This record gives sequence, C-alpha cells and structure tokens, in this order.
Amino acid sequence: MKFQIITRRAEGVDSYASNRAVSPTQSLINVLSALLSLLGAVVLILLLKEGSFTRAGAFMDLGLTKVVEGIAVVIGFVRGLIG
Repeated sequence: MKFQIITRRAEGVDSYASNRAVSPTQSLINVLSALLSLLGAVVLILLLKEGSFTRAGAFMDLGLTKVVEGIAVVIGFVRGLIG
C-alpha cells in the first residue's frame, strides 16, 4: 500500500493571490487611502514650509483651484476634439 507524500509549501503560497479574486471595492478603498495619505503628507510639508495652518491652507486652496481649472481646460479640449 503506497502512501502519498505530503509536500509542504513555503509560507505565503496559500495567500490571497492564489485563492481570492481582487475586489473592486477593496481596490477603491486602497486608492482613496493612498490619496488621503499623500494629501496629509503634502499638508505637513506645507505646514513646515509656510509656518502656519492658515498660510498652508491658503496655499492648498490656490493649488487645488489651479488643478480644477486645469481639468476644466482638458475637458473643454477633449469636447472640442469630439464635437
């Protein structure tokens, strides 16, 4: 009577990658978490550079306004190409 040899796998082989599919919800949560972490790091750097939360916040507001305006320009350009 032959017995099958039990093979042991290295740690981590039976991990999420081999057994579970990636959830879109979890991916979205990870991306949002990374963006919030990046925003927090930017605020801390601006706080050290500007010296106060008020000036750092004003700098962030100006930067975010320019980003939104830039996105609007890109959207207008794409609409011009399509239409």
